[in-house]
Amino acid sequence: MRSHLFLCLLSLFLFTGCGTAGDDDDAANDDDAADDDDAADDDDAADDDDAADDDDAADDDDAANDDDAADDDDSGPPVDSDGDGYLSDVDCDDDNDAVYPGAVEQCGSAFDEDCDPGTNCDDTCLTEFDYSFCSAPLPPPPTPILHWDYETNVDATSITGVTGNAVVGNVTQGAPTYGPGFFGDSVTLDGATRYNTTILLPFEDNLFSFLTWVRVDPTANVGGPAYMMANGWGAGQGAAITIEGAMTGGLIEASIPPPAGHNLPAGHTACNGWVQVAMTFDNGTTTMYLDGAFNQYFYTAFTEVNFENTGFAVGGVGVGSSALSFPFVGEMDETMVFDTALTGQELSLNQMEMLCDR
Repeated sequence: MRSHLFLCLLSLFLFTGCGTAGDDDDAANDDDAADDDDAADDDDAADDDDAADDDDAADDDDAANDDDAADDDDSGPPVDSDGDGYLSDVDCDDDNDAVYPGAVEQCGSAFDEDCDPGTNCDDTCLTEFDYSFCSAPLPPPPTPILHWDYETNVDATSITGVTGNAVVGNVTQGAPTYGPGFFGDSVTLDGATRYNTTILLPFEDNLFSFLTWVRVDPTANVGGPAYMMANGWGAGQGAAITIEGAMTGGLIEASIPPPAGHNLPAGHTACNGWVQVAMTFDNGTTTMYLDGAFNQYFYTAFTEVNFENTGFAVGGVGVGSSALSFPFVGEMDETMVFDTALTGQELSLNQMEMLCDR
């Protein structure tokens, strides 16, 4: 009786098994309950190296179909393909030996030489800038007696200084436009807009500095000169930074017109990028700097500039509602006046601080 029952069960088992020869129910390697888990198409998440159907996130060694970003065994160790001394795991362009972390940034090259997207001098007139200097502590720059950043305390009618004496400038002509500039926002001067200070600036007639960042299209300033900034103006008085028109390619000058006055050619802004412009006066010596670098100087027979109790202006010259004369067209940012003659080193520090912090 028992033998007969055993044979019946065995026959039933063999009969039902023959109809599903492709269905492997091996518990160790069975993830397809409905059909088969053929080794050629195995979706076993514990250990799957099948290029046709790869879902093994833990350890995938299939070079043709590698979906394991955290553990890729097929790429090999990092290399230094361009021979610049930096391996491919830190070099953002291992096919260019001029690109590596800490390289000097080349302005306008369209490459990120130092592998830091946050450091960029492409919008300036500089040829290069070494951002590695930014990691070193910089000595504090001198404090200006006027500093307009064209971002803080501005409206359609006035601007208030952010450091120094918080000097107020009234919009006495036109309507300024504020927008993204060199350091935060800047002002766009359209040839019909002028600021005038409401007070006389507290500096001596024999010792002062003007500094600003400008971006200008030389063709926009026809004729000349166009006054970027001035303190005092008219026959026999004042000091100013001006720019000539398209015929000179945008020649920036220092202008001091007392009886033996001078126009000092400083350089061009034809690159249409941001440039730091500075003029210093030290007891008769006028010096011009572009981007913190000494450019030109001249000596005068006088040691003081005659300002005739006239305030500071940006965008052209004139007082109050008087007609705007010698208007300037371009963008301006970080305008400063100092009661001392800045040195080239101090101007370079100002430039570095701006470029590192923006």
